[in-house]
Amino acid sequence: MSEIDLSIIIVNFNTRVLLKECLSSIFKNTKNLRYEVVVVDNHSSDGSLEMVEKNFPEVRLIKNKENLGFAKANNQGLALAQGKYISFLNSDTLVLSNAFKSLIKVIEKDSSIGLLGPRLQGKNGQIQISARKRFPSLFSVFVEYTLPLQQLLIRLNNLHPCDFGRKAHLKDLKTAHLMGACLLAKKETIQKIGGFDERFFLFLEETDLAQRLTQDGYQIRYTPKAKIIHLGRGSIKRWPAASPYFLRSLFQYFSKYHKTQRLFLPTILFLASLLSIVFLIPAFLFLFWHPSLVSKIFSYLKDYFSILKWIFKRATK
Repeated sequence: MSEIDLSIIIVNFNTRVLLKECLSSIFKNTKNLRYEVVVVDNHSSDGSLEMVEKNFPEVRLIKNKENLGFAKANNQGLALAQGKYISFLNSDTLVLSNAFKSLIKVIEKDSSIGLLGPRLQGKNGQIQISARKRFPSLFSVFVEYTLPLQQLLIRLNNLHPCDFGRKAHLKDLKTAHLMGACLLAKKETIQKIGGFDERFFLFLEETDLAQRLTQDGYQIRYTPKAKIIHLGRGSIKRWPAASPYFLRSLFQYFSKYHKTQRLFLPTILFLASLLSIVFLIPAFLFLFWHPSLVSKIFSYLKDYFSILKWIFKRATK
């Protein structure tokens, strides 16, 4: 039996303040477990390395000389980890009391679980939607990128075609894939399928991992028995789906799993973005008297125009 029950792997890139809070919460709230923490730093320039060395000398620290991306950095941590179980944890999280102990209890009872996720919540306790009903498809991309449709379906509890509603997150779920803010698995299970696919620099690497585990006969599960606060203020700001990193990973995912559908992906993204812009512009004009709403709408407009720009730029290469 391994001397270490759990290896907690955190990939960091310029999130010094968040990382400090995250590490403090781990050491404060993780009891009755033999565990280690591995931080893989992707060449941060904000003093993250110095902070870890000064405040958390017990942390095993990997210092990359360049930003290798999320998937490759996690694989570095996996190679170094000594625990029976592995948790891939984002730096913008706060671990609540005995969350990891609760996750391990669930996975120990069912050998079919390949990947397990906890309840993610904001600081105010509101549940974050993290369990997905289906793997990405052209339909799910259209729903995700058509803002008025997405917001309507989120409010129709558990009727969203791609995500479980908040009330569903109050019980254990069998899912397709999970938000990657906190994931737990047996080390041997992840090693068996070769770890993360390093072609995914950032985003969708956890979706790809879940899909390969599913193909290998494992289940992807969610449990509310363990709780993690997810602040959502990591290296990528604003709406992650508008990031060029996400868009590149989206095309990589479709190239891997849906080669024919990939041909129609630019059209779907274009139509969804255009519909959202048409919806947002009148809202922007009519809500000028409400500064906070105007600012939020303007941010979304910038994101959607950046998506259109990315699509056109890609098409002209």
